[in-house]
Amino acid sequence: MFNDLASGRVDGLIMSVASSTQDTGHIKTLQETGIPIVFLTGFARILLRIK
Repeated sequence: MFNDLASGRVDGLIMSVASSTQDTGHIKTLQETGIPIVFLTGFARILLRIK
């Protein structure tokens, strides 16, 4: 995956991190590539319950 990022084949990432995630080193590595990252949160689950 990192090779695809480095070669410019990826324009950005959409990521959802589990609440049990303890090691975030892989996220830091991705941020250092300069590729835009959008983090999803549990907010969407709250909206779905309202409907």
